[in-house]
Parts: sequence; structure tokens; C-alpha cells
Amino acid sequence: MEYLTQETERSIALLGRVVTPETVREVIQTASTVQWGTHLLRWRYFDVHHEGVTYHRNALIPTALWHLLKRVYVDQDWPSGTTQEDLDQEARTTIQNPETEIYVYGYYRTLER
Repeated sequence: MEYLTQETERSIALLGRVVTPETVREVIQTASTVQWGTHLLRWRYFDVHHEGVTYHRNALIPTALWHLLKRVYVDQDWPSGTTQEDLDQEARTTIQNPETEIYVYGYYRTLER
């Protein structure tokens, strides 16, 4: 299968869409706002006590909080006491780093019935 990719010095054409340096700048600027999804995710791990609140296994919690709790208590990438603003700032720093590679993919979510 041929994936129609052409690269020039200033842009890339991928599946018929041209990705220019300006497009990349726009993606970085938009992603730097660090807007987490608005849907709720089920906390499938263990009970966690964070910032004075206990989040029980199977609770539905906001997406941003889910990612924070997972990074702190499950993956232990961050120390206890890490705030959402800490996580957001690290995301912004990573997004804006010139060494960061950008991957684009589609995400389609269906409702379970």
C-alpha cells in the first residue's frame, strides 16, 4: 500500500494534506494550551487520597485528574503532592521543546450502550 508522502525542504504532503512549518507552529500553539478531554474516565486502580479527597476504585473522575492520579500513584513518575498545574506545565514544556516529535492520529469515541 502506498502512503502518498512527499517531503520538500519546507513542507510535507501526507495523504493529500500539506503540512508546512506554519501548520506545525499552529499545532504546537494549540496543544500548548493543554486542554484535557471533558469526559469522565473510570478510575480502575485502587483507592487514592489526593489533596484531601479520597478517590475510590471505579469512581468516574475528570480526564485531567485521572492522568494526574495515574502519573503520581500508579506510574510513580511524579512525587506525592504534585498538582494539576505541575502536570500541565510539564506538558507545555514537552510540547514546546524543539526536540519533541509530533505524531497525529485520529480518535473516535463511541457511546457504550
